[in-house]
Amino acid sequence: MRKTAKAALALSGGLAAWAFLGEPRCLTCKKYTLGTGSRRLRLLQLSDMHIGPWMTRKQVSRLVRRVNGLSPDILLFTGDLYDRFMDWRREEDALPLALIKAPLGKYAVWGNHDRANMGRRYPELMAKVGFELLENTGKGIALAGGKMLWIAGVDDMLFGRPKRCRAEKTADYCVLMVHEPDAADYFKNEGYDLILSGHTHGGQVRLPLLPPVTTELGRKYLRGFYTLGKTRLYVNPGIGCTKLPCRLGAAPEITIFDIHL
Repeated sequence: MRKTAKAALALSGGLAAWAFLGEPRCLTCKKYTLGTGSRRLRLLQLSDMHIGPWMTRKQVSRLVRRVNGLSPDILLFTGDLYDRFMDWRREEDALPLALIKAPLGKYAVWGNHDRANMGRRYPELMAKVGFELLENTGKGIALAGGKMLWIAGVDDMLFGRPKRCRAEKTADYCVLMVHEPDAADYFKNEGYDLILSGHTHGGQVRLPLLPPVTTELGRKYLRGFYTLGKTRLYVNPGIGCTKLPCRLGAAPEITIFDIHL
């Protein structure tokens, strides 16, 4: 019994050490190929950075270098820039994001933390680092060979004023950003090929034999791909942490979508 107890304590201690000191720093990169055309367009999604005491300017700079090494054509950020901005008012920590290179543009939507804690500072800061904020609107991006990509964004579903946002029928491919993934059920019949979300942190802490931690509008779709009729939803587990500086079974992630048109 003593050996079993010691082994259980050692395992618990090891999991805790990994959750607090290891996994939050293990930035992963996942790549998916969509479409069958001959021209490749690389979209890169970031989500839930939660800048603050557990995601500093130095870590943001490291993230930017990693992103630039992946050569995205377009950068999409699906919300929650800071964790608790009213407690961590260091806007300079987000400034390295201005160095991200994406020749066809950088776009963002509101997250619940942005709406609840940043207000007007969020759009001002995103503009300062070169992101266009899409708020219940879309934008056509002309591509080589006469193709067009449509990117749209919906306001935060919890604290914003979200509105119906339809895809552009004449576009060759349509992408919608909405922070909370369960909201995809409201937009799955609006003509989008791909919906990108965050918010859930992939559960953030996934203990063996226990159900994952979930949050409002992030209970049905937790992480990864889901097929909703003709639309695919991808839930990004995000970069940072909230509540506690730990992750377990839900490593931080940069996601690449190579779309062939």
